[in-house]
This record gives sequence, structure tokens and C-alpha cells, in this order.
Amino acid sequence: LDRLADRLVFEPLKMSETGYRPTDLDRCAPTEVLADWRRELSDERKEARPNSPANPDRWIQGSVHDPAAWMMGGVSGNAGLFSTIGDLAIWTQSLIQDGSGWLKPETLPRWRARAAEDSSRALGFDTKDGDTSSAGPLFGANSYGHTGYTGTSIWIDPDAKTAGILLTNRVHPDDKATLAQARRDFHERVYQTCGPEA
Repeated sequence: LDRLADRLVFEPLKMSETGYRPTDLDRCAPTEVLADWRRELSDERKEARPNSPANPDRWIQGSVHDPAAWMMGGVSGNAGLFSTIGDLAIWTQSLIQDGSGWLKPETLPRWRARAAEDSSRALGFDTKDGDTSSAGPLFGANSYGHTGYTGTSIWIDPDAKTAGILLTNRVHPDDKATLAQARRDFHERVYQTCGPEA
């Protein structure tokens, strides 16, 4: 999966700071406290961990937060992809332009289509489902996006040619913060600032 993503997505789009299992761990935000079981398995696997004054071997950092994805070696379809705001801007812009340069014209509409009438889920994305969606009230009905467990959120409105990228860290220092309203507020502000009416 990691090699396929590199070859088919990241390399054609020149997304040089996106991938699984990052090597510059200090550039990655820490998440929760590193549990004893995870530290022991990490030591057995001889995995590198940052050990700086900011992270004295205490936090999960530079390693996928999701336990199932981590047990799979950090490469999984559900979690483990690391990126930067610059690379994600390249990716969302390419999707606003209908995937030109790396997708066949018929691919993106299939990705954005709802899987069933009673679900907002599409293939790899969520779709706008009323004003309670994490996209907020202003992103249009054809909008699609995705949220991440640690607090990330991306929404794209293809009609308004607008995208919002939120990189947050709701699980640091513990897994107690909620972001449902903050995500809606953020994407509403993005639309007000960058949308077609701005």
C-alpha cells in the first residue's frame, strides 16, 4: 500500500512530505502517552522513537496512533499516513481540478458517490449530510471529505472550488478532547474567507 500510494499519488503530485512511517520523527506531533505494552513491542521491533527533551520517550510520536494500524507495521488503509499542510494543499487542489494529472476522469465521481441512500459514506470519503456534518453549514451538497481520529479534517466543495484542511491534535496529552463543533466552525470560517462569496 505504501509503495503503491507513492507511485500512483504522491510522486505524480510531487507530495514529497507525505507517506507512511516517517523517518524525521521530531517533525511529527506527539499524541498520547506511550503505553507500556506498546513500548515493549516497539523495543522488540527495534523501532526508532524520538528521545529529545520535548519527548523523553514518553509520547507516541512519529508512529501511527491507531493501535490496529500500528500492529500492522504502520501501513494500513485506515490510518498511518503522515503529511504536511503544503502537501495536503497540493492534493486537495488536484481534487478540485478533478484529479487532473493522476486520476482518470471517471474515478473521482465514483469516489464521491454515496455507497447507499441511507448512508453519507462514499468510497474513501464522507459526503455532506446536512448542517451537522463536520463540513459545517456552508460547504455545498456535493462536498466530500474525511476526518481523522487524532483530530484532522479535510473537506472539499467541488462546486465552490474550495477546500478546508484542519490539522489538529485532539489526543495530546490524552484522548479526552472533542472537536465536533470546532471542525464545523473551522470549515464555516474557511468558506466565509475563501469561498466564492469571499
